[in-house]
Amino acid sequence: ATIVGDDSYSRTFPAGTSSWDIRAFVGPDRADASCGTATIAIVPPNCSVSVAGNEVTVSWSDNGYSRVGVFRDGNWAATIVGDDSYSRTFPAGTSTWDIRAFVGPDRTDATCGSATIR
Repeated sequence: ATIVGDDSYSRTFPAGTSSWDIRAFVGPDRADASCGTATIAIVPPNCSVSVAGNEVTVSWSDNGYSRVGVFRDGNWAATIVGDDSYSRTFPAGTSTWDIRAFVGPDRTDATCGSATIR
């Protein structure tokens, strides 16, 4: 961005880490400076589990995640890209569900709950 007549810049960015530099001009002269890095945390997902018959659905809030890993009883079940839910049929029993949401290399985890199929 080009800033004229001010000494700050503010904008909303997605989660992740960014490096910041400035280039200042006074007439034909310029000076460059590194300002450091800023890390914006990933918004933790709100997730839930629902059961209809023998189908379990795990759904989560779409906060711009690049992918979401779905875990059943602590074991990987699926990687979802471009959707905000996972559904599959299972035999009778109880299982716990968690997700791991990614934005680039950064991640956050959430416990979604348990499902009981009778």
